[in-house]
Amino acid sequence: MKGLLLKDWYVLLKQGRMMLLCIVLYTVLSVGGSESFGIFSSLFIAMLPLTLMGIDERSKWDYLAIAMPYNKRDIVLSRYILIGLGLLALGVIYIVSGFTYNLILDKTGDLFQWETVILTIIAGLIYPSFSLPIVFYLGVEKARLWFIILTGGLAGGVGVFAYSNFTVSLDILHYLSNNLWFIIVVSILLFLLSAAIAVRLYEKREF
Repeated sequence: MKGLLLKDWYVLLKQGRMMLLCIVLYTVLSVGGSESFGIFSSLFIAMLPLTLMGIDERSKWDYLAIAMPYNKRDIVLSRYILIGLGLLALGVIYIVSGFTYNLILDKTGDLFQWETVILTIIAGLIYPSFSLPIVFYLGVEKARLWFIILTGGLAGGVGVFAYSNFTVSLDILHYLSNNLWFIIVVSILLFLLSAAIAVRLYEKREF
């Protein structure tokens, strides 16, 4: 498992440096009060495994891995662990940035907003929970159409619901904002369930 994580890290340092830079930059910018930057950085982290899997497919890594002392379960779980470590690093960067920001401006009060950290982590957990099982089963190239359908369906569905049920959608947002800790627990459980499903699907996949 450690070898798989190191391999992915080396690949990211060589071919994904711009994405890593954007993650750090957006996280630092989110400290200034724009939570949307934090969401962007978490989505970048959620897409890191997709980038790595695309590179692996082009280099025929999946075929090489079969001849190595790795089983399919380790390959899948390493990508989920990568997301978890990335979100943990994102939280640390946000906390350090918030402390530095308040220290420089000599501000009193909270050094950072826990709500922003939690929302960022939730976004980073939910997206891969739906996308990774599909990718592990179909591969990146074949799953592109499903990405479009999934993303368009979710965005369109949320937009239609919010427009047609404005009062209800406000009540839902209010409920979610007051129960963020419950939502993050549900997101973690969904993430773990997704990992279990992805392992089963990838084990059935033939190369």
